[in-house]
Amino acid sequence: MATTLAWTEKFSVGVKGIDRQHQEVLERVNAFFDAIGSRESGRNVEELICYMAKHVHRHFLCEEKLMRRHGYPGYAQHLGHHQHFVDEVSRIDALYERNGLSSAVVTRMAAFVTEWLSAHFVGEDRRLAEFLQAGGARLHRVVRAA
Repeated sequence: MATTLAWTEKFSVGVKGIDRQHQEVLERVNAFFDAIGSRESGRNVEELICYMAKHVHRHFLCEEKLMRRHGYPGYAQHLGHHQHFVDEVSRIDALYERNGLSSAVVTRMAAFVTEWLSAHFVGEDRRLAEFLQAGGARLHRVVRAA
């Protein structure tokens, strides 16, 4: 399966640390897409689910810390988007645990991460970055989660 989420400037939020983290997420998702149909698919599904559940959670904590520190007025809405992501990845993981690698798991994971990440990067994350930059925040690197 061809890579479907190549990094382009449309995904950039203009904050180098956040952009680097987003690029890493896309690299992992694209590795999953590339492995679909191969003997490695099952392992790659497990790795992607684990990555999404752990690493992306740390990324969310970094963003949430920035929002709290700078008094971001869209904090609650942004947090809700993060929670939706976590909840859906948990549901996909449960489906995978019950049924193993199935077309339903692959299709659901591919559709969800493609739609959610694209919309979140260019929507919620860009609004956050614009707010932070307008307030003069110096964001050459992303804060670490507490």
